[in-house]
Amino acid sequence: MRICSYYVGLEDDYDTGLNFIGKYDQHDIRLAFFKNDEQGGLDGYVSSRNERYSYDVIGIRNFENGEGIWDAPDQGMAESNTFNLRYAYNFTNTEVGVSLQSGDLEGVNGSLGAQTAYAFHVKSNIDNIGIMFQYSDYEYDLDNGFDSVVVGAWAFNDTIPTEAKLYNLNLSYNKSVSFGPITNLTFYNDYNLMTDKSGDFKEDTVMNVTGVAITAGGVYAYVDFITAKNQPFIGGTMAGDSDEWNKRLNINIGYYF
Repeated sequence: MRICSYYVGLEDDYDTGLNFIGKYDQHDIRLAFFKNDEQGGLDGYVSSRNERYSYDVIGIRNFENGEGIWDAPDQGMAESNTFNLRYAYNFTNTEVGVSLQSGDLEGVNGSLGAQTAYAFHVKSNIDNIGIMFQYSDYEYDLDNGFDSVVVGAWAFNDTIPTEAKLYNLNLSYNKSVSFGPITNLTFYNDYNLMTDKSGDFKEDTVMNVTGVAITAGGVYAYVDFITAKNQPFIGGTMAGDSDEWNKRLNINIGYYF
C-alpha cells in the first residue's frame, strides 16, 4: 500500500545516479548520489514530465496566477544533485535507523531552491507479530517563498505543501495455515498521517488500511479496506482541505513465477 511519503517523492523513487550498500555485522550503511530524476531532469527528452512511475517535483505551483491543484505548472522545476544517507542498526529482532536527504531544485535558468528530508524508523518482529514505525520531515525550500510545489506521476499532476511531517505505524500478524492451496495469511493495519503542512493547508492527510495478504503457491493477493481524507490514492489531494472521508474496498491478485 502506498503510504504518504510515496506521494511527496520520498518512497519508491527511481532516480539516475550511484549508490553504495555496506553491511557490517549489525550495521547497515547506504550512501547514494543522484544527478537527476529518472527522466533526466528538465533537460530530459520526454513528451510529458508526469508520465512516470515515481512521484517527483516537476514544477512550482502558482495559485496567484490562477493555477489549479491538478493543472500543469507554468514554471518547471526538477530535483538535481541529491545526496542520500541511511544508517540502521540491527538487534536480534529489531532494526532502528535514520535517513537523510539533501539536494538542489533547478529551473531552466538555474537554482530555484533546495530540498531536504530526514526520517527515523523502527522495525521489529516478535514471534508472528510485526511492528513498523516511521517519522519523516521534509522541506522544499523555494527561493520565491511559495508554499506549494507540483508533483507528477501516472500521467497526473498534483500539488503538495512545501513542508510537512509524516507518521506511519504498521501492525501485522503472520499465520501459516492449510486451507486448500492457501498456506499463509498476514493480517495488517497501516495508519498514515501527514500534518503540520506549510501555508494555508490546514487539514491533515490521513489514511488507514486494514486487510489481509493471502499466499497460495505462486498466487499472492491482498484484500483491504481503506478510509482516508485528502489522500491521492483514494480520490483526494495532499493539498486538499476537505473534512470528507472516502472509503474503498481494494483487492489485488498477482501470480509470481
